[in-house]
Amino acid sequence: AKKAAKLAFSEHGMAKAGSARVMPVKLPSSEHLGEHTLNPAKLEVNIHKRKNKEERLAIVKAGREDRLKFASRTAVKQKK
Repeated sequence: AKKAAKLAFSEHGMAKAGSARVMPVKLPSSEHLGEHTLNPAKLEVNIHKRKNKEERLAIVKAGREDRLKFASRTAVKQKK
């Protein structure tokens, strides 16, 4: 049971620091890879269209709506 536990820990990368043994990585065979096909729609989910200059400036200006107009620190302190 102890050997099985050590083997399970080492397979999942949770072995003790002192007992670092390199385990071979199990890769599927080329015959296995051909069976599974990818859906191209899944790959396109996280692709965003690049924004043009007007769209980027609109986003920047929308973030600046709540801010005060720029003024030097001494001028701001004198107004208080």
